Amino acid sequence: MNRRSQRGAAAFECALILVLFLSLIPVPIYFGKAFLSYNVLHKAAGNAALLFAQAEEAEVTDPNRAGTLRAQALGLISADTAESRLSVPVGSAYLSCDNSSCGSISPPSTLSLSINMQFSVPELDALVAAAISADTLVEIEGSVKVPYAN
Repeated sequence: MNRRSQRGAAAFECALILVLFLSLIPVPIYFGKAFLSYNVLHKAAGNAALLFAQAEEAEVTDPNRAGTLRAQALGLISADTAESRLSVPVGSAYLSCDNSSCGSISPPSTLSLSINMQFSVPELDALVAAAISADTLVEIEGSVKVPYAN
């Protein structure tokens, strides 16, 4: 082939490759934000569980005071997640002492806290859905199990 018949072929190939690469850029951004959200949830769960684990025995075993402590832990979760602009519903955090609700007569040996949220990036949802052809709502859970310190 001569040069004249090749004219414009490089520009066409470049345009095809550029469209392919630009359509794939949102996917790593989306999953990077999902990974960041998981890390934030895990850190928030750890901080809230640590608050409970270091509380006095009277606070953990009394149902009324355990409720106040739970409210403080939820406030801590809200503060931690607000830093990274995540909105975690208040009812999505579950705290248990020895696999039952806190506030029983005996002090627990372990505390478990888990936070669930639906992750979505509205700006990227349409692009990611087109690129990976899947539902763009991802369920993320941050959970921690710590021994009771007191």
